[in-house]
Amino acid sequence: MLLLLLGSTGSSRAQDLSQIGQAKPFAISGSIGVEGTVNGQSGASPVPPLNSYGLNANVNMSVYGWNVPLSVAYYNRNLSYSQPFQRYGLSPTYKWITLHAGWRSVAFSPLVFSGVNFLGGGIELNPGKFRFGVVYGQFNKALAEDTSRNRLSDFGTYSYPAYRRTGYGVKLGFGTQKSFVDLVFFRATDDTNSIARPVLDRRIRPQQNTAGSLIYQQTMGRHLVFRLNTAVSVYNYDMQADTIPGSLIGNGSGFKEVQPVLLSTQVGYAGDASLAYKSRQIDVRATVRQLSPFYQSMGIYSRLQDLREIWIEGAYRSKNNKFFGNASFNTDHNNIAQTKIATTTRYGVLLNGNYEVNTKLGFNAGYTYNGYTQVKQFSGLPDTLLSTNSLHNLNAGAHYTTINAYATNNVLVSGGYQTGAASGLNLDANSYQNYFLTLNEAYMVLQSKLGINGGLNFFGTSGYGTSAYSLGGNAGVSKAFFKDRLTAGVNGGYFRNFSPSGNSSSATAAAQLGYRGGRHHSVTLGGNYTFNHSDYADYSVYRLQSAYLYTF
Repeated sequence: MLLLLLGSTGSSRAQDLSQIGQAKPFAISGSIGVEGTVNGQSGASPVPPLNSYGLNANVNMSVYGWNVPLSVAYYNRNLSYSQPFQRYGLSPTYKWITLHAGWRSVAFSPLVFSGVNFLGGGIELNPGKFRFGVVYGQFNKALAEDTSRNRLSDFGTYSYPAYRRTGYGVKLGFGTQKSFVDLVFFRATDDTNSIARPVLDRRIRPQQNTAGSLIYQQTMGRHLVFRLNTAVSVYNYDMQADTIPGSLIGNGSGFKEVQPVLLSTQVGYAGDASLAYKSRQIDVRATVRQLSPFYQSMGIYSRLQDLREIWIEGAYRSKNNKFFGNASFNTDHNNIAQTKIATTTRYGVLLNGNYEVNTKLGFNAGYTYNGYTQVKQFSGLPDTLLSTNSLHNLNAGAHYTTINAYATNNVLVSGGYQTGAASGLNLDANSYQNYFLTLNEAYMVLQSKLGINGGLNFFGTSGYGTSAYSLGGNAGVSKAFFKDRLTAGVNGGYFRNFSPSGNSSSATAAAQLGYRGGRHHSVTLGGNYTFNHSDYADYSVYRLQSAYLYTF
């Protein structure tokens, strides 16, 4: 089993080898289940229901704390399975040494190398204040072009060709968790000989990337923390492009030995800085981030570029912990270099507050705003580029909870109002409103495990020359028997909908029965029924479900 683990390729969390003697040498657990669903309908149901049946099995093998999960599922004559031996990796840790092998991802720098999966290996050393890490691996596997398929006509089944991509990352740092400085270097290259050329899909080009990052954090006193993260990335979008003689970027200055400067080369910059204040009651942070046009790194999944963002966020907690509130403001805009025909600016505001009067009664309220404005960059451009959009959302609620030796009771009332508006030559200048109000109560008798719940709901919307609203409620009851081995529950609901185009109503009913036999066996039976009535047609849908699960 140990040889199988070391030779396999999925993901396992870092294992602390100093604790390996406390783990069991081998353990196995899992479950096997079967289930089936029978559906039926009458009338013109908009979604014809389908019957289904299946079997699923999940097994987890543990070898000295390393987990190997396996799963198999058979549903409606379709077999699927998952196992970690195609993408498996280990990151064993002993004191300040961590090794990486197999399919891994590391977090060296959020702007340069973080979160991307690769097949390879590496080591991280953290003795005291010194930090060092280096990894190398394959980021993309070569995939030859299938000339018998077309990406337009075979949409969904067409596989894009790809060059084999390998790369490495290095991190060197010094400091503690509070104050430190890290230098990160990353480089990745496509193998131009890994697939046949020329590739008919002209969008596929062999690429190359060299990037570096400086991360600095300084804690000042007990409350202030300053953090700076800067990065530069040189990206060749086509390694087969011609070189640039006498380029100022570095051909002839030694840089071309690291990465040649070509007609397809773009240099991008990115960075963010933040200042935070944190105490027992107050937490405030201001952050500025900017990414230049064409900024891109093969070591991260994010493709954000040509963007400047500002965040201001804070939270406050009262000394008696009865009140907690948080607020934030953010704005961003693109077109940093003013090369696009339009600039888009977005805004966001969030306000939240919670107040607990006592252990029984509490209130909460919140407000959010999101909007954007798009303006044309040059006066000679058409006004069709001008547009605005805004969305306001306000919500509030209260809860009242009582708990005693006999029963618990929880009453919750909540409501909300949302309004939005859009304008522009290509948009309908209009506004809309949505609103809701709900009242719910849940009552539980502790000794008999009898639960009763119910609620009333109102929803409405208006705008664009029309309006509609709906009223309804729901109720249910549940009960446990035989020392919680048997549970049963029924619930139902009714809604009435009103609109200028016609009225409708819907009624639902559901029941469920569950039995748990010892530690290993469980059986579930259930069903639900829905009836819909409108001025045009009626239809009903029902579903019966059954399932058995064996756990070991």
